[in-house]
Amino acid sequence: MKANFELTKEDLLTYNLSHQARSPALRRQRAWTVGVCLGAAVILGGVMCLPSAGDFGRVANFWPVAYFFLAIGILKPLLWRRQVRRIVDRMLNEGRNRSLLGKREVLITPADISTAGELRSTIVRWKAVERIVEEREVLYVYISSVDAVIIPRRAFASDDEFAAFGAACRKYWTEAAQ
Repeated sequence: MKANFELTKEDLLTYNLSHQARSPALRRQRAWTVGVCLGAAVILGGVMCLPSAGDFGRVANFWPVAYFFLAIGILKPLLWRRQVRRIVDRMLNEGRNRSLLGKREVLITPADISTAGELRSTIVRWKAVERIVEEREVLYVYISSVDAVIIPRRAFASDDEFAAFGAACRKYWTEAAQ
């Protein structure tokens, strides 16, 4: 089976958002950051509520710091997608990325999955595939923990063709694992 499409910057942005949403390491890092910020806000709030030795002026100076940590703890989970999008966009704008973006042909056989573009091609045996993730508009065939073959739904004439391609990928991968 074969898929032909144009790999765009938006495809790579979507992949990075999807990957970072699923990555256990990145999820732990976001949770840790939120926990530290909220913990710092609670601790500073508690310190400011303690009776001080008549020096309320110095203790009151902690309120802006406590509010800062509270704001970071609340906003971090809400803004991470925007931050990832901005960082990936900046990285993609650093160069021409001619071998990364552009026309792609993805061919799957019972032995391997191959991708070819104007300037590079890759062949990966199904045994090397780590996982397959299907989302509404895209199929990711992970060839490492951080790298995947991206196959957008728009590469197919119908939803049925997209579903058949995904099913064939899962079948070949499962057979290779046995």
